[in-house]
Amino acid sequence: MRLRCAFRLWGGSSNCLIFEFWLAWKIQEIRLMKQRVAEMEREAEKLRELQAAAESASTPNGADDAAPLEDEKTAIDGRSVFVGNVCPASRNFCDANSCDPHG
Repeated sequence: MRLRCAFRLWGGSSNCLIFEFWLAWKIQEIRLMKQRVAEMEREAEKLRELQAAAESASTPNGADDAAPLEDEKTAIDGRSVFVGNVCPASRNFCDANSCDPHG
């Protein structure tokens, strides 16, 4: 693409050639930036697809994540036993005033 150069009025054709080279260089830079942006957009789309696949694999049949956790927590609590107020040294029950917690 050949441009009419306004620089001919100020310094001849050499300034015009410099401007044309500079302009071609800038156009090439813009093309390269557009290519990098397009590549980043493709990578972002791949990441979105991978994220969606990972989320769908972790939640079978579209189930909620919170429901299985609550069920598991309830089952664990049902099997748990609270052990408190036991003196470590004597293994006897004690009240808060007579027991040293570091035993």
